[in-house]
Amino acid sequence: MKRKRPTEILKRATTALGASLLAVGTVSAQTSSLAIEDFRVVTASKVPNLEGVWDFLRAGVDPFFGEGEEVLSVPLAMPGADKLQVDRSYGQTRLSFERNDGQVDSEVKFLARGPGYHLFLTQTEAVMAFQMRNAECGVRNRDELASPRSANDPNPAMPVSELAVLRMRLVGANFSPSLRGEDELRGKVNYFIGNDPSLWRANISTFAKVRFEEAYPGVDLVYYGNEGQLEYDFVVAPGADPNVIALEFDGAEELKLDERGDLIVRLGGQEVRWRRPLVYQEVHGTRRAIAGHYRLGPHLTEHAARSIHFVSFELAAYDRRLALVIDPALVYGTFLGGADDSSWGKGIAVDRNGNAYIAGYTQSAQFPTKDPLQLALRGTSDLFVTKLDVTGQIVYSTYLGGSGAENFAGITGIAVDSAGSAYVSDATESRDFPTVNAVQPNFGGGSQDAFVTKLSPDGAALVYSTYLGGSGNDFARAIAVDSTGNAYVCGGTSSTNFPVANALQPESKGLEGRANAFITKLNPTGTALLFSTYLGGSGATTGAGDSAFAIAIDEPGTAYVAGDTYSTDFPTNAPFQAQLNGFSDGFFVKLTPAGALQFSSYLGGSGSDGIRGINVGGNGDVYLAGGTGSADFPTVNALQPQLNGRGDVFIARYNLASTNFVFSTYLGGSSSDSLSRLAVDSAGNAYVGGSTSSEDFPTADALQSSFAGGSSDGFFSVLNSDGSALMYSTYLGGSGFGVEVVRGVALDSAGNVYLTGQASSADFPVQNPILPYPGAESAAFVVKFSSVGSLPALKVIRSGDTLVITWPASVTGAVLETTDQLAPAAKWIPVAIDPVTIGDQTAVTLGIEGRASFYRLRRP
Repeated sequence: MKRKRPTEILKRATTALGASLLAVGTVSAQTSSLAIEDFRVVTASKVPNLEGVWDFLRAGVDPFFGEGEEVLSVPLAMPGADKLQVDRSYGQTRLSFERNDGQVDSEVKFLARGPGYHLFLTQTEAVMAFQMRNAECGVRNRDELASPRSANDPNPAMPVSELAVLRMRLVGANFSPSLRGEDELRGKVNYFIGNDPSLWRANISTFAKVRFEEAYPGVDLVYYGNEGQLEYDFVVAPGADPNVIALEFDGAEELKLDERGDLIVRLGGQEVRWRRPLVYQEVHGTRRAIAGHYRLGPHLTEHAARSIHFVSFELAAYDRRLALVIDPALVYGTFLGGADDSSWGKGIAVDRNGNAYIAGYTQSAQFPTKDPLQLALRGTSDLFVTKLDVTGQIVYSTYLGGSGAENFAGITGIAVDSAGSAYVSDATESRDFPTVNAVQPNFGGGSQDAFVTKLSPDGAALVYSTYLGGSGNDFARAIAVDSTGNAYVCGGTSSTNFPVANALQPESKGLEGRANAFITKLNPTGTALLFSTYLGGSGATTGAGDSAFAIAIDEPGTAYVAGDTYSTDFPTNAPFQAQLNGFSDGFFVKLTPAGALQFSSYLGGSGSDGIRGINVGGNGDVYLAGGTGSADFPTVNALQPQLNGRGDVFIARYNLASTNFVFSTYLGGSSSDSLSRLAVDSAGNAYVGGSTSSEDFPTADALQSSFAGGSSDGFFSVLNSDGSALMYSTYLGGSGFGVEVVRGVALDSAGNVYLTGQASSADFPVQNPILPYPGAESAAFVVKFSSVGSLPALKVIRSGDTLVITWPASVTGAVLETTDQLAPAAKWIPVAIDPVTIGDQTAVTLGIEGRASFYRLRRP
């Protein structure tokens, strides 16, 4: 009988399995065979069964081969689906201290932002301003998380915040110690607050430590951060007296010691904890612990709400010929009781070099200079843009804002161009928001205007910054940039005089103040509107209108925009769905580079639906993602064909040429699920992030496979290019009661994935808050999922009854595993034989058994 080559067997087997294998290059969920993960499989057997579907895995051991060596490499990983692995070193930034160059009160020498507080270091004291939320600002419930918000009511209520201020002074210390920053960091800080350029500050240096030299004779005081905690050391020189050290706490309601010797400071009805001091000496390169503890002194009461307390240290005997270190650590974990909307990382973009740009909001750094010690803060949030290098270290942090609040719109658009300039868009209620080279330099009216700002590549200058708005309420939701630097912005407006130019729809159709979407294209200098148009209908009788939430640009400069509509007369063109089907539907449109309407369609069922993400694949297909409460949302080739909860996410891929969906699927659990953003890679796989309160949200190869608790957990999922399988899906959340959500998703050219959002739990699975915020145990987080690369195909060399399996020695961290069956529940176990290195290959030599044996290379 004629001998068949391995390639012929492979061809026969793939034909038996069907075209899905050839298209995907793996055993996908469509074949109901293997869980999707990063592996390579071969099989060895003496049992001839060429008609079986697994013959393509037989790796040169078919009886037709006879004796001799045959080599067959069988690649089975999904193209574009390299295994995602959390890069836990990414974003591990340290607490930094900004030198005061005029960004705060002149009394302050250095300032730092910690999780839930600001620290101000003056010549004579440390002032800590802890943010508290007013009780009226409750955490949203689970149902609210998935409900599309009205375009006329886009804004969460601004939290009413208070500052609980604690001042810590050194008793009897040097009144004018020398202060200096030590260990200067790479990251710079820039402030563009208000519309007076003389008050802007740029390129402010940051440091890892601040030293008060000779705070007492022979005693230095050093502030620094350690694993996210604020610490300060008293460094006592040989022969100096540590007994002179005493602290005065002004503003605390109560000081006490717990059973562990920790110092508990109660203020604002909550607690701040300093760990029992670590006291040690360095002896021949080894730390020698010295017993020590706090000692509470008497306190003075000036009035009912204000007391002054005294604390010193009691130390055991130590060698006075050597230096001594007294090291308390601040633990601030339960000061606030929930998350607030102003403390989220809300958008992320990545440049071609792998630098990440995160946008979000933080409370303004206000130095509390006057009584009362409880200070009201209403509307004092600033927008920040933080740039991280490829290792996750801060390159710059730039703050933007005016005297009002800058985070009403709830979503921040961010994009980056090829030169590394970041563009941000959102909404502001400030009449003094910083403007430069503005197409609209003045606030338009209403309660808020949209704004668009372009930063220089180093974040230290405004290339342009402009309002966009009229006499009503205006809010930008998303921004994109084309290859020539034109910026495309979309959002919603209730203004009848919103700035328009070369408009597809020059007037609002919203009745009685109902919103319409807007789409605006600015030139690279921000000085001209290339086009700016309303887009919408008359709205709903309930007062709801239309709003755009997402925008994407292809290479020719065609704009793809998506959002929500409540209008029965929303403008359509060659639509997939020509009418409003429910209370609200999504819409998606395509505009030419000049702003003409090429395509426009509704998308939805009989309930409430909205689109939050849009992207364009390499072949021109449009990807859409959003939320739906409709049991009859249109599905095609669906991974999940039915609505599972009160509100699910949906993901869809639409082919404009055929006017049909490649796929459209629900994704969700039995409770409420909400989508924030969508990204698409070069292979056509869809990446989505959002929040879920479902305990049964679908997971795959998950970092966190179960719901952790609280109002919601974030989620991150990857759907393959034909919508048939979840390649990756995980919760991201902790057990805290607050809201946790993924707000931004971005990809780089190497296949790495970047997420940002809000974390409010101490046990959040990735502990790398990129910018700690004053707010309820909360921080904007950034997570990088590194693509560890597809594992190489195994080479199989057969000689007689011996099988040698090899793979490149450059591959590390992979394990060869085996099983005797291929099924979803197959039990894979590591091969018991240790591999050896032969040249540039790793090899394992095995005997061929009288049964089928399957092998895979896998990263645990």
